Amino acid sequence: MIRPCAETTSTTQKQQSVLPSALLSSDEGSFLWREITRLPNYYQTRDEISLLTTHGAEIASLVPPNSILIDIGCGDTRKVEPLLTHLSTALLESSPSSKVTYFGLDLSQPALASSLSSLPPYPNIEVIGLWGTFTDGLSWLSSSTGTTINPSRPKWFLSLGSILGNDFPAPAMKLLSSWASIMRPGVDRMLLGMDGTTDPTIIWESYHDAETASVFEKFMRLGLSHSNTILGVEWYKPEDWEVVGKMSTDYVMHQFVFRALVDVNFRIPAGYHNVRFPRGHEIDCYEAFKFGPQDMVEQFRAVGLRQESIWKAPGDSCICKFTLLTS
Repeated sequence: MIRPCAETTSTTQKQQSVLPSALLSSDEGSFLWREITRLPNYYQTRDEISLLTTHGAEIASLVPPNSILIDIGCGDTRKVEPLLTHLSTALLESSPSSKVTYFGLDLSQPALASSLSSLPPYPNIEVIGLWGTFTDGLSWLSSSTGTTINPSRPKWFLSLGSILGNDFPAPAMKLLSSWASIMRPGVDRMLLGMDGTTDPTIIWESYHDAETASVFEKFMRLGLSHSNTILGVEWYKPEDWEVVGKMSTDYVMHQFVFRALVDVNFRIPAGYHNVRFPRGHEIDCYEAFKFGPQDMVEQFRAVGLRQESIWKAPGDSCICKFTLLTS
């Protein structure tokens, strides 16, 4: 069971134990995440789909013919499907002979193949999977392989589902800058989504109603179990750790941590490292930052990006999409 933490906590960035997000994106973890995004109280994906359904035609009108779309951490392609559908329709009306290419980048090959195969066939959109990490994707786009495929075609970088920007400001801007650095001024754009919700009750309930909390705990514990395989030692035993939910006092941010219920000591075979986690030690395993438009504008400006347009999901939702250009 996830233990709700009644008190909030200071989360100013400091040295801490962190579960690498890649461990959560195993094949099984990726399919479990897809289940999370379909839960009734998990509003983020639902509202993002609503935004792209409502404003997709306007966004699609900005995409030049023969563009390339790179979906960074595409996950469940239900998010991008409304945009691709609007884009296909717009191309048929304005430039019937042109096509665009959609690349979905993700870490799990089976989940990537499943997500891409779930998209409907488009007569003018080529769908291709990129299997790897963000670093792999950046390297591919910067390599001769990537550039010879598309030396002059306009590129749209899609960061849907609060991928870029979802971190403490310094590391968030570092990652955002790495993608901005390969954007060509006046040619390429980025479509970036962020959840700007500030109501702590709405945020808390999206992670802690009974059904959502159960699946989230399974998702995160799967990540630690996966680390046993990676490290070659069964250091993680479920009975030794509890999952605790917290709200930050420094940012609008919800996080899950693993907290040791006993002293945990083990030795990593590769490198012969001795590791000790005393009782009460916490491992940060999942953070969800909620940055509003003004917060994001400051990040954009710091990495040389300029906001061109902004769209908001219908109703009371605080899910936003920004189109960005290099300054």
